[in-house]
Amino acid sequence: MFSIFPIFLLIISGFLSKKFFINNDVFWSYIDKLVYYLFFPALLVLEINAAVFSSEVIKGIVVTSVSTVLVAIVLFFTKPLIKSNRLFTSLFQGSIRYNSYIFLALSASLFSEKGVAIAGVFIAYMIVITNVMSVVVMNLYGDSDNKKMHLLSLLLFLKIL
Repeated sequence: MFSIFPIFLLIISGFLSKKFFINNDVFWSYIDKLVYYLFFPALLVLEINAAVFSSEVIKGIVVTSVSTVLVAIVLFFTKPLIKSNRLFTSLFQGSIRYNSYIFLALSASLFSEKGVAIAGVFIAYMIVITNVMSVVVMNLYGDSDNKKMHLLSLLLFLKIL
């Protein structure tokens, strides 16, 4: 519990800073971009570069990844039970997507540098997999009446990958 406490303190301090001290949206927009495009990738590259992975670690990453995909497949087959397409797409994305920043912070807090490296590898390819699954579901069950356009955009998206 104490390993994740600083993460929540940081989140709360950021919220309070924006609400009471620095309520300039332009400032926070630049900070978001700086973290997203510079600091986060730099952290991942540095930690992954320094990491030495054993076969057990790789096995754990693969099992976790396969589990995520299996959850998505099970959810996909529950669609006939859920009549609303909006509800289904929201449930699907909410079930398979995760917050990379919190995941990385928890990994660092619980498993130190090795945790960051493992989380970085997982994040690097799971972002692609979860985004592809989400785009497929949105294309199949989105609100548009033009299903031909959905299919065309799905095929173009998959061709780009």
